[in-house]
Amino acid sequence: MRYCPDCGTPHECAGADGMSEAQAQVEIARINRKADVEIARLSRGETEQIMEAEVEIAETEAAAEVVAAEATVEGMTEAIDMMTPDPPPDPETVVVDAPEPDPDPEPEMAPPPAEHHETSSQSANWHW
Repeated sequence: MRYCPDCGTPHECAGADGMSEAQAQVEIARINRKADVEIARLSRGETEQIMEAEVEIAETEAAAEVVAAEATVEGMTEAIDMMTPDPPPDPETVVVDAPEPDPDPEPEMAPPPAEHHETSSQSANWHW
């Protein structure tokens, strides 16, 4: 309780600004609430900016890793290509026309048929 500046007795009365102490506390609470809301809004905006920046950094780092990996693969491919001998050229296919076979040889040029005659004495020698 405060003492009244007008009468000097302890009681709730309006101060010089026309507010009671309870009204002043309510007003202070409203101001604090507005300040807390504004601080939270600013903090949220700052947090969102930080999160957006972190996302951008992560995307940039990922893109840089992809570029580095592609460069590594390209360098390895070039090194392998340099170490690998060139394959031999494909052999040329040569088509040779076979000479046409002669028609049946003339009967005069054909060898005589072999004659085979067995005699009984020869056939006996072959069986042991």
